[in-house]
Amino acid sequence: MATMIPERRSTEMHLNTAYRHMRLCSQVKGAESLISPIEKAITDLKAAYAETEQARINKEAANDLVNMHDAVLDDEVRNLFDEVKKYDRNNPTGKIMKMIFPEERYGDIVKAPLYSEPDEANKLITRIDSLGDHPLKQETGALSKAIAQSRESIATLKDLITQWKMVEAEEEIAKGKLRLQYEHNYLDAIKMFDKRFAQRLFPNLTKASKIQIEISNED
Repeated sequence: MATMIPERRSTEMHLNTAYRHMRLCSQVKGAESLISPIEKAITDLKAAYAETEQARINKEAANDLVNMHDAVLDDEVRNLFDEVKKYDRNNPTGKIMKMIFPEERYGDIVKAPLYSEPDEANKLITRIDSLGDHPLKQETGALSKAIAQSRESIATLKDLITQWKMVEAEEEIAKGKLRLQYEHNYLDAIKMFDKRFAQRLFPNLTKASKIQIEISNED
């Protein structure tokens, strides 16, 4: 029996096998009718694969932006920490470091999980706002902007991850349809020819052909 395409194989392998089958059919009189059905399955899988690749590229680009904005947010948290530290140094009677940074360090914030860091950083602004009309309020503008950018890029990444998973699922469906058509072609080929001859129209997927072995031995 001809070897059917294993489900676990890659899209590239699915397409390559189907193309090989098409080429073999084109060389046998009477097998031309098998080409059109598998060609449509190939076209559909190529389209689904292209969408998956584009979705993957979009997702990776968004992930890069998230990491960049996270680095900017880290810098702004550090900058605010330095400003609070400077304020306390210049105003020894009104120390507020512990009010803004309860642990008196910024590491817990910049090392927080990437998706939760904007919320942790926003707590700093909330604490400063609670001080009322305080000079440090003017130091929160850049941090607020960094938080907003980080949140926006994270939201975009989450949406693109969802889109990527959707088109990836559609690609798997297209792969399944190609495998099914490949099997139908095999059954149709048996009806057209005998089983032994029909196998000639389907490439061997389990071992190298004799010509490959002979060429390799010549090297």
